[in-house]
Amino acid sequence: MVYGKHMSENRKTTVYLTSHLQRLLKIRARRTRQPEALLIREALTAYLVEERPALPAFVGSGTSRLDDGVDSTNVKSWVRENWIEDIERKRDNA
Repeated sequence: MVYGKHMSENRKTTVYLTSHLQRLLKIRARRTRQPEALLIREALTAYLVEERPALPAFVGSGTSRLDDGVDSTNVKSWVRENWIEDIERKRDNA
């Protein structure tokens, strides 16, 4: 995990956890010898930033190097089925 200059941009916030999650967080923090805040930031980064659904690298005429079947004739339906619905599902489950 690379934070670089962004470490100085941290903002304080309050997160309400269930007692079960809080217990798991404390155990992990003790076991890994890392602050709870760092573990929370890493988990949120992994969930919100690093696990984005893959988009086609390029959409246009011609053939794709990927065998994903996406081309200029079906890109809108592909995005709707593989990206937008996934984001909405994750938002609804949050």
